[in-house]
Amino acid sequence: MKGSVCVNKDTNAKIKQMLIKGDKKVADLEFTETRSTEGYAVPETISSTILQAVRESEAGVFGMAPKIMLDGAFRFVLEAKPTQKAGFVKEGAAIPKVDGTFQKVELRAKKAAGITKVTREAIEDVNFDIVPYITERLTESMLKGFEYGVIAGQGATTGEPEGLLRYNTGSDAVGGYNGRGAAETLTEESGKVTAVDVMKAYYDLPQKYRDSQDTIFLCNDSVLKELALSSDKVGRSLLDPTYTGVLNSIMGKRIVTSEFMPQVKGGAVPAMFVNVKDAIQVGLGRGLDSQVLTELYATNDVIGYKATARFDSKIVYNCAISAIKVKA
Repeated sequence: MKGSVCVNKDTNAKIKQMLIKGDKKVADLEFTETRSTEGYAVPETISSTILQAVRESEAGVFGMAPKIMLDGAFRFVLEAKPTQKAGFVKEGAAIPKVDGTFQKVELRAKKAAGITKVTREAIEDVNFDIVPYITERLTESMLKGFEYGVIAGQGATTGEPEGLLRYNTGSDAVGGYNGRGAAETLTEESGKVTAVDVMKAYYDLPQKYRDSQDTIFLCNDSVLKELALSSDKVGRSLLDPTYTGVLNSIMGKRIVTSEFMPQVKGGAVPAMFVNVKDAIQVGLGRGLDSQVLTELYATNDVIGYKATARFDSKIVYNCAISAIKVKA
């Protein structure tokens, strides 16, 4: 989290008592948060602190994705295909039309919830700062849930956001290019990913994404092991200096690993080149619902704090994705 949460002793004690009593108003009790990066203090609540940290997060794929704040459903219109080039014409000749095709995308916030538990003994400890404990753990929980959503979310029919792995290769795909949607490279060998597969996937990206510094190589950690042990058709390893020396980039694109990308196995998609800023749109609810759970864990003398946020994501430009699928 950016900055540090600063709560005075009296407010800390009051929040602890409210938690013990199960007082629902604890989420809206104001305290002062010192944002060290900006050097000023502002009144905050537990809910607003969590939301602020989520919105400002730059970690993972979620941190790269463009975000819209949601109040219920949100619809927006964007061009379905990349802009066409202007044409050259002779003097006096008719100027050709440059038509754009537009698509509608709708974000409907899905519910994401996290629970953190605290023992009554810890709450009653005068030296225990309860607010940083709750906010940091629930923020981490929310960010993990949102990261899963933008990468592996199964889509609206399951009540989940739509993640990058739900890409569409068809000609009718949202945000297609040259009569196709996302690119998909089937590996040359069963059960493994090689340097050749990576190069094929890279050159299947439209040039604007190959040239973009925002394009990344997103993969499961197991892919890196496969690539470290593989070589291209002329025997060059990805660890060779001609490939930048270390596996922090491939084909000039930064490597981002995620536990939410599948392991290398037949039929799975463990890696993709993707321009996250173009490929997906994220919607975040403006509010956070909180609940103190005093009875659920009462037999263990534990108090729970639940936070629920609204979130959705949709692929808007399939052409910004070039995936690698492992041959079975």
